[in-house]
Amino acid sequence: MDAVVQKAGEVRERVNDIASATKEQERGIVQIDTAVREMGGVTEENAANAEESASAAEELSSHSLSLRAVVTELEELISGRSHGAQTHSGGTRGGGRGPKQGQVEQAAHDVDLAPSLAGRSSRRDKAGGVTSAERIIPLDERELASF
Repeated sequence: MDAVVQKAGEVRERVNDIASATKEQERGIVQIDTAVREMGGVTEENAANAEESASAAEELSSHSLSLRAVVTELEELISGRSHGAQTHSGGTRGGGRGPKQGQVEQAAHDVDLAPSLAGRSSRRDKAGGVTSAERIIPLDERELASF
């Protein structure tokens, strides 16, 4: 009988060890579940951020094109050329690569530049004469040296 009691005590110890190990595994599974849920949330957040970044990049690209048109217009104003200037071969200057009519006005509006940069009438002074590049952008060599 003592042997049976002894073996029953050993079985009870083993059952307690198994119960303890089961509880430890349960805590581990709960921690894993929590971590996986948090990773899912972070993944969703990253996807949303990526979508916002793509949208912002597309908008910046659009603004870049608008600014390019404004810069082209400013270069033409400074150099005294216009969109309709003819080349020696009879074609339009630049092979038609400049901004089309209305692009500069739209670009200036898109980037909130002063309307005088976009308007064609801004090239003429009050007397009807063409304004010079120095009157449009009055810079001297010292100011340009910092660039």
